[in-house]
Amino acid sequence: MCLAVLVAVTGCMMPDRAKQVAENEKRLAADGIIALEVGQVAPPFTAAATDGSELSVPAGLDGRQLLLFFFPADDTPNSTRHLNTLMKLSKDLGEAGIAVYAISGGSRAEHQAYTEKYKLTLPVLADPGLAIAQRYGCAAEGGQYAQRTLVGIDGEGQIAFFERGFPLMGKADQIIELFANAGAPPAATAEDGTGAAGAELAGNLDNLDEEARRAVYLEIMLAREQAWAEAEEQYPLDTPGVDQREQVRNQGELAGELENQYLENIAAAHELTLLDLTAIEAEGKAAGWPDAGGAAADAETGADGGGADNGNGEAEATE
Repeated sequence: MCLAVLVAVTGCMMPDRAKQVAENEKRLAADGIIALEVGQVAPPFTAAATDGSELSVPAGLDGRQLLLFFFPADDTPNSTRHLNTLMKLSKDLGEAGIAVYAISGGSRAEHQAYTEKYKLTLPVLADPGLAIAQRYGCAAEGGQYAQRTLVGIDGEGQIAFFERGFPLMGKADQIIELFANAGAPPAATAEDGTGAAGAELAGNLDNLDEEARRAVYLEIMLAREQAWAEAEEQYPLDTPGVDQREQVRNQGELAGELENQYLENIAAAHELTLLDLTAIEAEGKAAGWPDAGGAAADAETGADGGGADNGNGEAEATE
């Protein structure tokens, strides 16, 4: 079965990630969703946060770097999982001078109810009507949901990076690296290839052909499934007399820890970095490579290839 799954995953060639990203952006542009460009001035806005504060861009930056995470909706599994991840990273990012906010459609009261339900301390900004998301290239006019997107804004109020989806492996260093390399080519390093940036980017990714990247992508998907299966077994939601909210929180924290452990093992086995794994996962999702479940189904039915999704590996409206 494992061999059949790998054959199904690696059997047909798909366009490279750069082409898939360009095609995805072209489709979004047809709907009026235009990605921001690195170096352009961040569109100004003021929004109320769940912690009672207000954030103004660029006036309220005060030299800080800002990470904005646009997400589709409250009270959905993937959004809750991603906010938990950012919440855990926010302390280290704050020490590096990076403020972290999530933002989604709806009122502050609605976001407060959501964050209190899951004990999320990450501030969530209210964007009723998705006016901010539209200006930031994350929603169409009249749309109901924002595209899941990470946007970095530097201390000068300019766009440092713009990444669709949630391309994180749970490491604050990845975000710090994105800010440090703002506007630079992905492979940019010191002239002698040494230093922090050189060490972080000196993986084996360029030596992997598409078939090998597909195999690594499947390993990533299997690792994520295994992490969550173990977390759900450890903290089942149907446990009598146990607060379900606490179980959800415990599940997310344990799954995140296990994911990091398993992904680090995958990276080491293939002489890759976590940023390399991020690139492979983003390529697979943009290209519509089947995940672990899809590959197994294809292997059993003889189907050839997997269907494309929304670029995040999920349906935005229902998650």
